[in-house]
Amino acid sequence: MESVWSPSWNGTGVGGRLFGLTPYQVFLPAAGLIESSELHRIGELGLYWTGTPSGSTQAYVMEFNDQDSDVGGIGVAGRGSFGFSIRCVAE
Repeated sequence: MESVWSPSWNGTGVGGRLFGLTPYQVFLPAAGLIESSELHRIGELGLYWTGTPSGSTQAYVMEFNDQDSDVGGIGVAGRGSFGFSIRCVAE
């Protein structure tokens, strides 16, 4: 999926990626993650839970960062181990 990194989206000071083409765009902030009750990589990394579980204790995660020109991929993470962002999308 093609995207563009924005270090300060619309002048807000919030870094993240803009996905899609006008007028069908969505901005996802690089909110970082929570691991062991600590925040990590805010403004550099975006990790978002998908709606797809992987077994009873894991789920798929979409990742992007401030260095790569595209989404880093979809991986699997333990649902009780990490704090990632979510993005509600109407169907």
